[in-house]
Amino acid sequence: MKNKLLIIFAIFLSFNCYSQIIFEKGYYINNLDEKIECLIKNVQWYNNPNKFTHKLTDDANEKETTINEVKEFGIYNASKYIRSTVNIDRSSEGITNLTTQKDPIFTNETLFLNVILEGKATLFFFKEDIVEKYFYKKENSTIEQLINKNYLTPNNYIAKNEKYLIQLWNDLKCPDLTMKMIEKIKYTSDDLTNFFTKYNQCNNSQTTIFDKKKSWDLFKLTVRPGINSSSLSIININNANSYTIDFKNQISVRLGIEAEIVLPFNKNKWSIVLEPTYIYYNSKVNYVVNGNSREASVDYKAIEFPLGIRHYFFLNNDSKILINGFLVPEFNFSSTIKFSDNSDVLDIDVSSAFALGIGYKFKNKYSIEYRYTTNKNLLSRYDGKPEAKFMNSSLIFGYTFF
Repeated sequence: MKNKLLIIFAIFLSFNCYSQIIFEKGYYINNLDEKIECLIKNVQWYNNPNKFTHKLTDDANEKETTINEVKEFGIYNASKYIRSTVNIDRSSEGITNLTTQKDPIFTNETLFLNVILEGKATLFFFKEDIVEKYFYKKENSTIEQLINKNYLTPNNYIAKNEKYLIQLWNDLKCPDLTMKMIEKIKYTSDDLTNFFTKYNQCNNSQTTIFDKKKSWDLFKLTVRPGINSSSLSIININNANSYTIDFKNQISVRLGIEAEIVLPFNKNKWSIVLEPTYIYYNSKVNYVVNGNSREASVDYKAIEFPLGIRHYFFLNNDSKILINGFLVPEFNFSSTIKFSDNSDVLDIDVSSAFALGIGYKFKNKYSIEYRYTTNKNLLSRYDGKPEAKFMNSSLIFGYTFF
């Protein structure tokens, strides 16, 4: 079963499912200022693109268009990019990349800037790997970068050049916006969007926000009840009294709650998942050692903490396939294995396992998943003791309530 699941997992990862990323209604403006209605492949770019794929109709051939060919493109109710030649400081905020240069070092580049908010004052964003910069313009002025730069002092302390606060105060004045308010603005999309919205409202300007997704839209909670199929075998070959104990396969109920953080790029196809889950397994069997009948019992109760990555394959607006890969550490509750032929009571101690799952989700609320967990040795803490191989697979149901 493990090998079969691995094969399925590999097939899905290598499958270039055209319906994962759909073409959506949009437009582009060419160098002749002609606005062309089209369908644009919405890949929800992680980095700002320098090209995009589009087609004029559903049945038309796809075409890749570069930044040199268009002034602007957008997907209705989703995103907007404009071509602009700007001065950009590409300094990184990462500690290992800091320099002693306080002032920005600009290069002149032609980029597609992501329009976050549009109005009397407009806010733009540019991202390329670890470089993240915000730009702005007021009415018909040129586009400028909002300066925020970390640098090292001569004593190797980290200092900040937060010139963007001065830029906001000098260029976007309004009686309702005080210096005290501006000093609290962080160099983040949420804070800057809120400020630009207030500025436009103060100037009776309509504001259009293109990326309306809030941070809590990317966090989901799901109740995950299900059924476990579990078995346990104990093998002892370390002394003259070798034996094998085959505990019976058991069907039991599992109960978990899943916290999912959807990563805000690549069309929300990737997420990080944590699913605390209660499991239990109790059994008692007879076994034979040197012709003598003995009894063994196991009492295993634990909370697993599967932590891993999920990938979605979108089938349509309501349906998607999901694939999970987890590391599965756990905490058990005084679980033991007992043998009747001596006074040994062995405490269960389990090393982390791995799990793979494949499932289906409908309307972002209802889900079903089959999951296989690699074998665990319940007696991993002991040297020279029997090996207790625990095997588990699960059928999991889900209801997303938040």
